[in-house]
Amino acid sequence: MKRSQFMRFFLLAMVVGGLYYVCHAQESFQFDSLYPKSWYTKATENCVQVWGALDQLAHKQQSPARSIDRAIGQLVFAQSCLDRVKRDQDPPSQEHVHYLSRVIGTIADRSHMLKKADADRINCLQERIEKMKKRVAGYLSKG
Repeated sequence: MKRSQFMRFFLLAMVVGGLYYVCHAQESFQFDSLYPKSWYTKATENCVQVWGALDQLAHKQQSPARSIDRAIGQLVFAQSCLDRVKRDQDPPSQEHVHYLSRVIGTIADRSHMLKKADADRINCLQERIEKMKKRVAGYLSKG
């Protein structure tokens, strides 16, 4: 009788352990962990988000100071990502760099359309944009 109770307990423990493993193993098999984004992709995505934020500003959907601060932060992160591309990875294709250059150009155009009510923030944003333009121009000149 004790042996059958042990076997039941053992089987139950194996099933519970297996279920626990299956439930927690799926967390490590997420798309982003299996196919991580490149630094170039992260930089491009952040620049596109800045473009969206500046479009929202044009339609007055958010507070100007908050949107500009967020845009500056995202551009700083994008520039950091581009720095890592230079150090850690092969440079992106010329087609990708041209796309990023067009996105940054659009961001620059949108930033010049902002009202000068918060000139300090807008100047800081435009300085970040100019630094991004120079960085991307460096990639274009190498290709």
